[in-house]
Amino acid sequence: MEAELTALAASGATSLVGLMVSDSWGQAKERLARFFARRRGDSGGTDGTGGTDGTRAAGEAEDELQAADDEPAAHGVPDAGAVADLESRWSQRLLRILREDPDAAGELRRLLDELAPARPRPPHPDVRPDQVPALTVAFVNRTADLSALDRCFAGGGDRAAAPVGIGVLHGLPGVGKTATACHWADRSRELYPDGQMYVDFASLRGQTGGDVSEAVAMCLRSLGVSDDWMPRSLAERTALFRSRSAQRRMLVVLDDVSHPAQVRPLVPKGPGSAVLVTSHGKLGELVLDGARLISLDPLDRDGGMRLLADRCGEDAVAAERTAAERLVAVCGGLPVALHVVAARLLTDRRLTMTGLAEELADEAGRLAGLSMRGERQVSAVLGPSYRMLPPDAARLYRLLGWAPVRTFDSATAAVAAGVDSPRGGTPGGTGDGEPP
Repeated sequence: MEAELTALAASGATSLVGLMVSDSWGQAKERLARFFARRRGDSGGTDGTGGTDGTRAAGEAEDELQAADDEPAAHGVPDAGAVADLESRWSQRLLRILREDPDAAGELRRLLDELAPARPRPPHPDVRPDQVPALTVAFVNRTADLSALDRCFAGGGDRAAAPVGIGVLHGLPGVGKTATACHWADRSRELYPDGQMYVDFASLRGQTGGDVSEAVAMCLRSLGVSDDWMPRSLAERTALFRSRSAQRRMLVVLDDVSHPAQVRPLVPKGPGSAVLVTSHGKLGELVLDGARLISLDPLDRDGGMRLLADRCGEDAVAAERTAAERLVAVCGGLPVALHVVAARLLTDRRLTMTGLAEELADEAGRLAGLSMRGERQVSAVLGPSYRMLPPDAARLYRLLGWAPVRTFDSATAAVAAGVDSPRGGTPGGTGDGEPP
């Protein structure tokens, strides 16, 4: 038992002195001061329980740590003897505490684990996140898109020396970007033995610019960093994430990204790792970082028919094939719309494909028909994209919705918007985003 306590005290002293020359010392000092102040027999007159003398003991312990921080050996002065002397003194101090307090050993071990950035870590620690959502319906089609992702993250023969890959799946809302990313991640597990992390930026949006910082914090938590030891600034969190991911080969899936700046802090450092991004926009600026852009198009007729057959049954589609084809057409090949169509058919046995196709033929009421109760509606998917449009683009979108044509060219759009030419100009009107 004495040998174990001696070894633990020596390890603690080495970590403590190492922290003094690191960027984490300020935060570590607070945690260590609380540890010392709670110990029986420690200086400062504490009663060992943090009672009436607890505040004074904590302050005195922090003062003592600050005094140690002021020693030359704590500032990286190349004097091996001074460093050894400082470690020896702290080792004796820790050993005395461990002998006097049976609970101190467990708390010290936990504390040292939380101070892990300053301690050597095994190349593949036990923490292995597996966060990418599971698909709850069959995944159909997308063979070419999945092959493009395979090529994007191939990484050559030696994955230990491969660069970190970045791929961006972009396309219309509801086209199936998230499902494609999740399916590819599931079938590519063997490429990333150290785990898969997932961040949904849609759920973080609106946090007054804090979405990126919280996203990095989420990933750090999945790698074993507790909130007590979470860095405060985005820069510090990003640096810690790089350190924690340096010896891992992992996949990071970032869903519903709107800006390139949301991606860069979450690029892991481990060779052969990958970041798979989904976005409504291309995020072309990420090409400068080596990203590959993959456009996801709506399903063609055959793909849409296979999706309906999977959800509603082969027999049902075969019995009303013409109506099924009309449903695929009015849904524009968007999987989100086809899933809503299938849900309506499955939950209302009196509703036929022919009847639903006739209902949805009326464009004025189509969005209302493509909805279920709650958030399961196509308008809920399209709405956020509309709200992200600049004022002029949003105004043009509204105006074109009133155009009595199914298709239009840029000249028609320019006339509808009141601009001087198809390529630019200032929209007419009141200037507040409404038609004149």
